[in-house]
Amino acid sequence: MKPLPCSESPHGEPPYQPSLWNKYNQRIKASHNCYTYMLNDLFNKPRLYGKPQPGYFFDKTFSNGMNSMTRLSCKAIKYAVIKDNPHIQILSLQKGRNFKCPPNYYKGFMMVSPGNDYHFARQDNRMITVYKKIHDDLIKGKIVLSQNKDELVELFLKYIELYIPEILQYVENNSNSLHKKDKLKTLLEYSKLWSHKPGGTNATDKDADDNLIINPQKANWNYSHKGGLNYKTNCCYFVIPSNNVALTFSSGIAHSKNSPKNSPFNIRSDLSIIDIDNKYENLIKSICSN
Repeated sequence: MKPLPCSESPHGEPPYQPSLWNKYNQRIKASHNCYTYMLNDLFNKPRLYGKPQPGYFFDKTFSNGMNSMTRLSCKAIKYAVIKDNPHIQILSLQKGRNFKCPPNYYKGFMMVSPGNDYHFARQDNRMITVYKKIHDDLIKGKIVLSQNKDELVELFLKYIELYIPEILQYVENNSNSLHKKDKLKTLLEYSKLWSHKPGGTNATDKDADDNLIINPQKANWNYSHKGGLNYKTNCCYFVIPSNNVALTFSSGIAHSKNSPKNSPFNIRSDLSIIDIDNKYENLIKSICSN
């Protein structure tokens, strides 16, 4: 199974940082859900109105009683998401799975358990962890960036093995013997997998079968064997801006007469990739292209 196309530049998919969502603060974890996770809206404080729901931000800022949860269908939830975030683009299942997001945008995915609940996932960039570790060690003088391409390949493979071993293991188990440069190129492709946050529980990159989510349309979203729901209806993809380009809005706004409308508070703007990540990802592409 091949990963879905990703952003046209490294300034796209957010980093996979489950520890920020799972261990930062238990009350914060409990009051963030799959909607905030897909939008990468992690707040420093617990959300004020419980777990955000699609349409609530619009309802609390612009509307007089819109209730997006009256019909738990693909159509109703899509409508609510776009009311909250009119700058997000909806893509059909057919178009979305083959779509390459423009720079600074990434893909989200929506499914529903008809009449019961909705769920969201997002495409991430796991290599950002590798880039951060390499850059930290470079600054500390522990390593140097060689001008030799073979040595650079060895360096990246070493850090991949240390910090995202699961991706390395998957590629090695599912690919024929690869030259090191081809392996690195394949690892870069498979670093753009999917993750989600079921309700107030932990963010994870596994589906209901505990498998890595390579293609959300082929993942198992049936949690009935674990006492949950079966999100059997795939709905659509979204094209979502990175935090460094534009804010996205769920709920949890400071809802009072003295609070400015359309203004989330304490949003964690550090949950986007930075220019240094762009440098390292382009370096990998360069050394693997020749």
